[in-house]
Amino acid sequence: MSALERKEFSAAFREFVRQNVASVEQVDVLLLLQSDLARCWTIAELSTALSSSHTSIARRLAILCARGLVVREDSGQFRYVSDVAHDVLVSELRGEYASRPTSVIGLIYSKRTSALESFSDAFLLGGDDRDR
Repeated sequence: MSALERKEFSAAFREFVRQNVASVEQVDVLLLLQSDLARCWTIAELSTALSSSHTSIARRLAILCARGLVVREDSGQFRYVSDVAHDVLVSELRGEYASRPTSVIGLIYSKRTSALESFSDAFLLGGDDRDR
């Protein structure tokens, strides 16, 4: 493993990903929208560009809209919302995803694993005795 792969993500970046990114496809949608701030995209255009289903893209867009990273225009098209509060972190996401995608993917899915473990722990009887 190279020194680049071992570098820790900043706390702000980790929190941004934890709060706003649920999948690799969502990263792809966000970065495509952010790549051209003047352009608005339809679900069909994003679906074609990312080789994904309309339903899946619509789900990703709904999450991004709820987080304030993307807005749906009156025309039904979507665009990235440029904002000082998250532009730096989205740019960091672009750079990190390009230079060490495996680490970013691990970060995205590690939160899901952690949440699943917490959920499953709620059903354990008799405390934390997992080996019984």
